[in-house]
Amino acid sequence: MRYLLVSFCLMVFAVTTIAQSESSESDEQAVAILEKVSETFKSIDALKADFTMTVDIPDTDDDEFQEGTVYISGDSYKLQLEGHQIITDNNTLWTYLEEVNEVQVSYYEPDENTITPSQIFTIYEQDFSAFYIDKEKLGKKSYQQIDLTPRDKEKPYFKIKIWVNEVSNFIDKAVVLDKNGNKYIYEINALDKEVKLGEGFFSFDTSLYEDIEVIDLR
Repeated sequence: MRYLLVSFCLMVFAVTTIAQSESSESDEQAVAILEKVSETFKSIDALKADFTMTVDIPDTDDDEFQEGTVYISGDSYKLQLEGHQIITDNNTLWTYLEEVNEVQVSYYEPDENTITPSQIFTIYEQDFSAFYIDKEKLGKKSYQQIDLTPRDKEKPYFKIKIWVNEVSNFIDKAVVLDKNGNKYIYEINALDKEVKLGEGFFSFDTSLYEDIEVIDLR
C-alpha cells in the first residue's frame, strides 16, 4: 500500500526526465509514448479516477484488494478508500480514519520511495529507464505496454509495468514489483477528465464530523 500514497501515502514531480538522459538508457519509442501521457495529464485542470488496488503476496493467503476513488489537481489529491481518506493540498496532509472518527494532520512530506497519485500519470519523469514491450489487447481496448526500471538500485521496487491506452493516452493499469516478491496492481476502472472541484476541495473540514478527534502532528 505504501506505493500509491504518502505514508500510503503517494510522486511530487522530480526534475530528472528520461528525455534528458542518455538515449542509450531508454527506448525512444517508450519515451515518445510516455511524453504523450504526460502532456495529456498536464493539460487537464482536474480529474477523478475510480480504481482497484490488489496486493499480491506470494506463497500466502494474505492478498489484499481495495476499491477507491482519487481526485487529482496538480500535486493536490484526495484519496477515498473504504474506511479512510487521505487528502493533501501539497502543504498539509490529512488522514481520516472513519472507524475511530479521527483525523491526523501533518506536513506533506512525501518519501522519495513513494509514488503519489499525480505520479501515476507522469511516472516517466522520475529517474527511470523506460522500455517498450509490446501492444496488448485487454478486453476491447488496445494498450502499449512499457516497463520502467529505477536507476537508483536502492529503491524498494525493481520494476514498474504500465499499460498505456492508445486512444486516451492515459495509463489504465500499473504493476509495481518489489524486491520482496510482492506485486502491487493498480487498475483504473473509470476516468472523468472534466470533473469540477470547488474551492477548498483539497482540505479537510472537521466541522462536518461530530465529535471528531484531531491529532495535530505538525
